[in-house]
Amino acid sequence: MVVTIDIGNTNVTIGLYDGDKLKTTWRLSSVGPKTTDECRLFLRDSFVSAGLNPKAIKGSILCSVVPRLTPAVKQALEQLTDVRALVVGQDVRVPLTNAYKDPSQVGQDRLVNAFSGWTRYGGPLIVVDFGTAITLDVVSKDRKYLGGVIAPGIEISLEALSQRTALLPRVELEPPAHVLGTSTKESIQSGMLFGFSALCDGLVERLRQETAPHAKVVATGGYAELISTYCKYIDCVHPELTLDGLKLLWESRQAD
Repeated sequence: MVVTIDIGNTNVTIGLYDGDKLKTTWRLSSVGPKTTDECRLFLRDSFVSAGLNPKAIKGSILCSVVPRLTPAVKQALEQLTDVRALVVGQDVRVPLTNAYKDPSQVGQDRLVNAFSGWTRYGGPLIVVDFGTAITLDVVSKDRKYLGGVIAPGIEISLEALSQRTALLPRVELEPPAHVLGTSTKESIQSGMLFGFSALCDGLVERLRQETAPHAKVVATGGYAELISTYCKYIDCVHPELTLDGLKLLWESRQAD
């Protein structure tokens, strides 16, 4: 069994692999302080719910964009499993040529997504991640990370509408029947779903023009399945792209 953990700005996503199969996933909010004890209890309860003895885990790896949480999650995992938890960017390097002006500025999750997508689908490739932020990352045919785009995500935008305006409510995202909303709720839903799909399509068009006209497009992240139905250019949706990439990196480390 191998545990993969993606520490994001909204959630800590945990994947449990049995061989090549992703057996189950769990999520823990990454908002607010988390102690090692809190993380250990959550992991322990999650493993128990899956009928798993933590000592049966033979490997673990994590990537993080929340530095304050990394030590707590790493220590909790190691205390439960007695196995060293590898940290991407520290113990493991993502095997891509990083063409960013300052390579250290690229989030490890974006590099993991690019590597995971390239390994699964080849290149040139555009990876769209509908997470806390919406990121589009481009990897070339010869495994070079070329760069990308960052835009505010759907949750951030929904929160901004409700918190920064006097009369607009927080609404649940449901597919609107028409672009033209006939109520405040419908209008916001239309703006979110049709608006973000148009943003995605427009950025993909421009990235293809600048980099690779025939680049394949893969989507991941919490809203990928919902938004992709409104997009013209997304070729496939891979919800567990980051976790799969972490598993690939763990395997590559064992082969060294």
